[in-house]
Amino acid sequence: MTDQPVVPSDQPPVSTARVLTTLMVPLFMALLALSVINVALPVIGPALGADSSGLQWVVSGYALSFGLLLVPSGRLGDATGRKRLFLAGVAVFTLGAVFAGAAATIEMLNAARVVQGIGSGMLNPQTFGLIQKYFRKQARARAFATMATTVSVATASGPLFGGLLIQALGDNLGWRAMFLVNVPLGILALVLGHRWLPDDRAIPTPAGRDIGGSKARAGDMARLEIDDDDEVTAPVAPPVRRKRLDLDPVGIALLGVAVLSIMLPFLNRDAPPVHWALVPLGLLLLGGFVWWERRYERIGRPPLVNPDIFRDPAFRNGMIIVSIYFVGGTSLWIVMPMYLQFHLGYAPINSALVSLPASICAAFSAQIAGRYVLRLGRRMVITGFCLTITALLTFMLLAGLVESGTVGYLIFMAPATLMGLAQGMTISPNQTLTLRAVDPAYGGVAGSIISLGQRMGTAIGTAMVPGVLFWVVETHGDWLLAFRSALGLIAVLAAGALAFSIVDRRREKRSA
Repeated sequence: MTDQPVVPSDQPPVSTARVLTTLMVPLFMALLALSVINVALPVIGPALGADSSGLQWVVSGYALSFGLLLVPSGRLGDATGRKRLFLAGVAVFTLGAVFAGAAATIEMLNAARVVQGIGSGMLNPQTFGLIQKYFRKQARARAFATMATTVSVATASGPLFGGLLIQALGDNLGWRAMFLVNVPLGILALVLGHRWLPDDRAIPTPAGRDIGGSKARAGDMARLEIDDDDEVTAPVAPPVRRKRLDLDPVGIALLGVAVLSIMLPFLNRDAPPVHWALVPLGLLLLGGFVWWERRYERIGRPPLVNPDIFRDPAFRNGMIIVSIYFVGGTSLWIVMPMYLQFHLGYAPINSALVSLPASICAAFSAQIAGRYVLRLGRRMVITGFCLTITALLTFMLLAGLVESGTVGYLIFMAPATLMGLAQGMTISPNQTLTLRAVDPAYGGVAGSIISLGQRMGTAIGTAMVPGVLFWVVETHGDWLLAFRSALGLIAVLAAGALAFSIVDRRREKRSA
């Protein structure tokens, strides 16, 4: 592994509070744009004369371009400097928001969404990389907890905010305002990023050594502020011969085609059955990618993804846990509105009320989890998955009472509260524990791999779990059975993630 870029000693310490504030603004912006889509689609269709296939790509185009850019942009940020990639990603996303708000046709809107996905794919890995670089120990755990809180607030406020815009401005102007509201947020993120993020460009020293910031001499020391009142020093490595930037183009191509092959059938639900042959092809390409990365490393070239990352069992187990969780965890909030609206006849606002306690509780529990995750380790994640399974079983039990009219639908808010508490105890703590042993020099790539696992898990889950729901409805005509079957599948997936968490807890005990 190479030495991580450092900030020369003649520069002031980095303000972690300012860095974190800067990183959270575009994260909130991107998630707000994503969470309002489900509210916007019903009015976008009539406004642009779009059919269901065209509307599907408003979501799928964003997800595909986002997933394809994650790992390459993470590698580029680690190699050349994360600040520039972060600012470029914010600018591209904001430009996409302008085009989306002004779109005259569904094709223009879908193209704008692809641009937004590219911007998100560029900036997301830099967020992980910058947190890995400038935060240590408890400060890093709190930073990831703040990320989780931002996610929860944006997810909860998005649908409500979108509904208010449509009600205030009308259908046509309302959905456009949902995209255009990101423009001032994007400008704010660019200003803060330019002023508050440290310059970490990799530039050559007189002896040819690329380091972050400005020219430095051997023996210089760097100060990185890692906590509210702690600083750490890191020596600069001796100068070495300058090398040409190598981004492993073959590895980028193999991984890109593999991700596209695996995600496309799940995102394009109207695709013919033959398209599902792309999934095994994608898995074969992933195997070819792993072989190529190992070969690239053996011949002395820097691979796109350093194989050492996957040799660490903590990172490997954490990746499996988060990927399994996102297959089922995000699908609950798709099948729940379907059950309430399609079967029981409730309005979209009623579905939003059921999910609201989950977002609020996740925001608070993530902050508490950030304080204790380093002390409790995987025990916190295990507890979170136990709560998840309990909540899902409670949903299944209460569904019968709601179906019969014994209790109202608002009773679902009780298990939704448990789901929110569980989410705060699983997602951000898992990120902290997974990235704990990763060299900060590879923080962008490591974070992008975690994000890619989340995106692929979400794509698979949002196709598979609702597919089970509709299959049971079509074959048995029983919505209650279908709802319970879908939730049962999510519970099985949560149990799988719990099993891997227990395995990693045993590794923790052996290491201790």
